Amino acid sequence: MKTAYFFALLLALMLSACSSAYRIVVPSGELPLFFDYSRNPLPLVSAHRGGRFRNGFPENSLATFKEVLRHNPAIIECDVHISRDSVLLLLHDNTLERTTTGRGPVNARDWKSLKKLRLLDDRRAETKHRIPKLKKVLKWARKTTVLTVDIKGKVPLEKVVALIEDTRTEEYAVLIVYSLEEALLVHRLNPRLMISAGITSTEDLNAYLQAGIPAQNLLAFTGTRRIKPELYHRLQELGIPVLFGTFDTADTVRKEAARDQLYRTYLEQGIHILATDRPLDAGELLLPLQREIEAKQDYLRWPKRKN
Repeated sequence: MKTAYFFALLLALMLSACSSAYRIVVPSGELPLFFDYSRNPLPLVSAHRGGRFRNGFPENSLATFKEVLRHNPAIIECDVHISRDSVLLLLHDNTLERTTTGRGPVNARDWKSLKKLRLLDDRRAETKHRIPKLKKVLKWARKTTVLTVDIKGKVPLEKVVALIEDTRTEEYAVLIVYSLEEALLVHRLNPRLMISAGITSTEDLNAYLQAGIPAQNLLAFTGTRRIKPELYHRLQELGIPVLFGTFDTADTVRKEAARDQLYRTYLEQGIHILATDRPLDAGELLLPLQREIEAKQDYLRWPKRKN
């Protein structure tokens, strides 16, 4: 009897937790359909480094990812490094000083040592949060959100692809690449995986397509400064989402009204996904627009708010 009561209570708590956050749920094989922007483009926030500039919530931490999803159905960009004993983990820098209580190169420490460190928020205040393993984050992302995985340092692409396959999260992970050669390697390792590539011109776009990367496998990161409506139009014709980094422009604007106007301008110019250090601010602006895209509602789970 006690066991039954315990499991009933646990289920209630789990359902309560799920209902308090936004989620993105992608059935098997449908990630290209979710990101098909030829019709009914869904505006999205991509939380740069998982979200920043919120006291007590450090970048690249599960706690911050969950906090972002309490406010909007964002996709989450995260950064991957590797420990000396080959454990894949989340961290942006090559060294530990800026974001943790540790010192020195991350790849010079074993996981046993790294997992004891505390993460620092953007004020450099120590938090209770610790460095997460990529494996744990991938498992969390299933039926929760889509990760865009930025591979740092000398982390082998093959190892990251293998972990995505082992955790069965092909529908919840997009790999960020920095060259056509990396894109071809990812596509050769697993043709199901989607790729976020730097595409800042039609020449870049043609190079990827002519090399055999299908348009349906691509997200186009188009930079952080120059707006390029003609390129955006061509990408949308092919169904490829346009990502634009706002961390060097709109995110730096202090006045909310001016910042929001810049976000709106980007959307009007043909940008679909705002890669931002301010996912809560940008996400609040996008929520009404997201509710209007009926074709994509099957992928979105809206939280049940208390009356």
